Amino acid sequence: PELSRQEIFLGAAVHNGIEWKEVSNPKVVNQAAETLREVATTVLPLTSIISGGAITEQPLFTLDQEAGIVWENNRNWHVNKANPNEEALPALSPIVFQYVNRDFSLVEAPTSTIDAGRYDNNGVIDNVPNPAQNSTIQRLYIDPANNYWILWGQVVYPTFFTAQANVYSEVPVVPFLLQSSLLLGYIVTEQAMVDWDPNESIFIQAGGTGGGSGGGGVPVTEYLTLSDTPVSYTGFARQVETVNDAELALIHQYRS
Repeated sequence: PELSRQEIFLGAAVHNGIEWKEVSNPKVVNQAAETLREVATTVLPLTSIISGGAITEQPLFTLDQEAGIVWENNRNWHVNKANPNEEALPALSPIVFQYVNRDFSLVEAPTSTIDAGRYDNNGVIDNVPNPAQNSTIQRLYIDPANNYWILWGQVVYPTFFTAQANVYSEVPVVPFLLQSSLLLGYIVTEQAMVDWDPNESIFIQAGGTGGGSGGGGVPVTEYLTLSDTPVSYTGFARQVETVNDAELALIHQYRS
């Protein structure tokens, strides 16, 4: 790229063994094409959803994706050479995916149902150990051929909220195919879950900051009554409440 910006490429000289020929290919205006190509291939993500494509939680631990448009350099060249970089992403209801481990040595059969009970234990797929609050972070990808994959969680967290807090800091081992794929989002779930729940199992869109979206899952109809707050602690602005490991009571502290 540096050489391309410093010089104007006029063409090439070709010798067939008998005579020389020249192939003209001038590029001017400060090599704008090379600059744009450098941005597209080295600065920006290789693949991006530029319109639509939102993923929503649905009942029975499934996911839907709305129609969208994917941008990737020359992704659509074989279909429309006048618009080679944009490809239509069809709507899916539900998304059908395959679970894989960290080195792609294990590929599960296609399914549309999230499996919260297993994880990648150093390349071996094991049941997530008890207690029921133990949680993992799974990752949903789409590859350049529009196949969907879920990378098993590789770390077991003691609670759902601990896992949720580590969504962007965990560094999983990602197999080669998925390194060239588009990360769509994260499934943060306790190991005993069989459907979505805002406090125990959610989908987080890649780049998002909140919980799952959409009309699926189980509505909250009951609330635990945290009735153990000491009367002497009420009304203090510097008080800090922490939920205990069983998620059934509060631990009370003061900020120093």
